[in-house]
Amino acid sequence: MDYTTKRGMKFSAHRAYLDPVRERPNLRVITYAHVEKVIFDEQNNAVAVSYVHKNK
Repeated sequence: MDYTTKRGMKFSAHRAYLDPVRERPNLRVITYAHVEKVIFDEQNNAVAVSYVHKNK
């Protein structure tokens, strides 16, 4: 398993990045998906993602 370090402790990417934002209404996690393109707004914030899910 890959780990990242946060405040001197080892965390999985899941625990370090996903857990703190899991309840956001604008977050949708889709497994078995391949991102084709990330769409950015004028301030360079990611606002959408184009993806393929299970080859569809």
